[in-house]
Amino acid sequence: MSQPTLRASEQGHQQIKQARNANQKKWAAKEDNLTPIIEASQWLLQQEAQQNLWPLNDSRWIENLEQFLYIPFSQKIDDKYVEKSQLSEEKRRIFEKVKKELKACKKSTAFEKIKQLVDYGEAFAHGISYRTWSNFASKKRLGINEQAFKAYCQILGLNWQEIAEQPPKKSAKFPNVRQNLPGKDGNFIGRKEEIERLLMLLSFDSNHSRISIEGCGGVGKTSLALEAAYRCLKANQQNANLPSFAAIIFTSAKAQYLTGKGISEHLNRERTLRDIFQAIARTLNSLNIIRADFDEQPKLIRHRLSQQQTLLIIDNLETLDEQQIVLDFLQDLPITVKAVITTRIQTDFPRILLDSLPFDEGLHLVQQQAEAKTVTLSEIEASEICHKTSGIPLAIVYVLGQLAAKFKLKNVLNQLPLPIGKVAPFCFEGSIHPLRGKLAYQLLMAVALFPHPALEEAIIQTAIPNDCDGSAIDEALAKLQQLSLIKYQEERYQMISLTREYVLNELKINADFEAAARERWLSWHLKYSQKHGGQDGKEWNNYDELNAEWENIQAAIDWCISQEKYSDFLLFWQQVKGYSYAQSYNCDRLTYWSYRLDWTEWLIEAAKKRKDWKTAAEAMCDRAWTLTIVGQAKHLELAENLLKETWQLRHFQSHNFQVNLAINIAVLRIEQQQFKKAIRWLKKALSLLELNQQKYEKSKRQRIQISYYQGKIYFKIADYERAKIYYQETLKKAQEIGWQRSIALAKNWLGDVAVEQEKFDEARHLLEEGLQIAQRNQDRSRKAYCKESLAFLAKKQNNLTTATQWANLAIEDFTALGMLPEVERMTAFVQGLLLSSDPI
Repeated sequence: MSQPTLRASEQGHQQIKQARNANQKKWAAKEDNLTPIIEASQWLLQQEAQQNLWPLNDSRWIENLEQFLYIPFSQKIDDKYVEKSQLSEEKRRIFEKVKKELKACKKSTAFEKIKQLVDYGEAFAHGISYRTWSNFASKKRLGINEQAFKAYCQILGLNWQEIAEQPPKKSAKFPNVRQNLPGKDGNFIGRKEEIERLLMLLSFDSNHSRISIEGCGGVGKTSLALEAAYRCLKANQQNANLPSFAAIIFTSAKAQYLTGKGISEHLNRERTLRDIFQAIARTLNSLNIIRADFDEQPKLIRHRLSQQQTLLIIDNLETLDEQQIVLDFLQDLPITVKAVITTRIQTDFPRILLDSLPFDEGLHLVQQQAEAKTVTLSEIEASEICHKTSGIPLAIVYVLGQLAAKFKLKNVLNQLPLPIGKVAPFCFEGSIHPLRGKLAYQLLMAVALFPHPALEEAIIQTAIPNDCDGSAIDEALAKLQQLSLIKYQEERYQMISLTREYVLNELKINADFEAAARERWLSWHLKYSQKHGGQDGKEWNNYDELNAEWENIQAAIDWCISQEKYSDFLLFWQQVKGYSYAQSYNCDRLTYWSYRLDWTEWLIEAAKKRKDWKTAAEAMCDRAWTLTIVGQAKHLELAENLLKETWQLRHFQSHNFQVNLAINIAVLRIEQQQFKKAIRWLKKALSLLELNQQKYEKSKRQRIQISYYQGKIYFKIADYERAKIYYQETLKKAQEIGWQRSIALAKNWLGDVAVEQEKFDEARHLLEEGLQIAQRNQDRSRKAYCKESLAFLAKKQNNLTTATQWANLAIEDFTALGMLPEVERMTAFVQGLLLSSDPI
């Protein structure tokens, strides 16, 4: 392919001239006029946003900054000349500094931050510069890269296709491509965005000559590079509209390779610059170069490469014996060469960062490999392989190879993360080994303790017992990211599950560090819970901080249970039990309360074993309340047994606890439709309150609860006037102390009373207000009850269509919340509506 650029036709140049003349100052081609450079860069950034579909605050905008922008760079830094060999490191340092500053700024989204860099003239889109703008505007109609040409036309309000000179029709491409590509092994799966980006960068329209494919071991870096090479080769043969080359040269420094049968040595590897020269010379049939003195070979190689368009692949940069020497050679390649490097370490080249395959693509690879190796898998087994391998292609290929060799799936999957296995050591050991004994190694093991993405503060306090230099920590975390062992996203660090399992085995080897780090890990989560927890679960609160860290807090609590750390568990429980209850407002109770029931079950047994009857009584009461709210018959039976036992232990607890216990027993009786017993227990709660003359906040809330449940009993027995009296009392007292959720509950029930008393305007006002309040407080359970009540209102007014609509909306919410009794009730209601609407 000839050097493909775009330039204006003669007529197109006249249109450019006219557009620039409309505002000569704005569009002047002067070095001190950054306006066209900035506006073109901004447009290209918007194009990236439309293509990537990333949220504006996605951290990938900053993490991949160098893919979108370049920072104008001088070889003189602080009036000191930077040696050529140090340029790449200096550029990387500047980019890391800018990224850190962007992350520290909290005033705008990630995308807005990088747009501001362009606005201030501190960075520009690749291909956009004074030189390309000057060439674009020149009467000589000089060619520039396609990306810049389109951007400049866009900011001038011109259609680039009308401006560009039409290229001559292509004749045949290179008839005989010289290449040394290895054979293909199956069809390439997935990576659509990555392969498109790589092919775009390989085009000579792109002004990037060196491209880096980066990622952890086994993630498919070599496969991506080879797939691009195969496509370019095929395009050349078929004259397709893809980059084409007269020569494609593949070199690999890979020492070993992993197949389904295990690890094998790679005998023909290119470890040094001399080896790479030999591969180039052999492929280009220029063996005379090899016979020359080595000092002469770089000059001869560059001259030979300049004679044709060449794709050069340097596979496994990190295992080269002469990394820096090879990188220096790549910096001086002629413009006819495109070089692709695959590596586990980060470079300062435009990069394509590979992560695990998305689940659907991983599943596709499993199915392809199973078919190729005649292995029969169920859907569940295929899915399990995807999860256990973390979507790492090499691991998937290995597992299917082992299954083809008749090994059992369970044993193969169990071996994956182990140091004695084949896959995890192959993927990670080369990256982890140099880190041992260093700060980065401690941080890596600390990240592994968090099963879910973790805050930097938490990782540092877990890894390091004492204060440590901040720059050393930043450098260590950057190193782990460069090695693709961890990933920074949305202000948290994380690692894929296969990496985590392998590093957890590293922790076992470092038992002393693990014991100390676990204690620091536990301490951090406890302090975090004490800072952000302790809220009342029966009131609306802001739980954003706990929501963000909840899965890691759960892991810390589960670890307390596994280690019988009873005291630490109690400290956690006091802080999070309100939050864990409040999750029922918006989450599936059957799912999210399963851990709550597990925890209280363990706590009850642990407290009894220690004869801590006070805690045992509290845990039994809490567990019984949860079971009561779930509301199914089997849960109500368990709750009844627990409450009976708790009542026998009530004297180990406070007077306040005994009042709450009596109320809870009354609620159970209401759910069991035993209303007379419920009234007796509410009277018992009142009498206990009377014995305690203190008029503190808790007693006020208890009186509100008693009047609320009295209203509920009378509503259930259709005594709507008395129910109204109690709900009005509830509303008044709740308003006095500002108990917002109780106010909403009372209004909802008063709305239900108004429906039954056929006061429809009053009912609609109360219920619609209640729905708005529930939506404002993001309480899905209250929204569901309001929708249910609005369905009842519509039915009373004989508006069956509206009643059905509200009922179905309520069913949708109740189902999502795991509120099965309510689902059954509303389903029966809808069926009744259908029957009543059928023609006779």
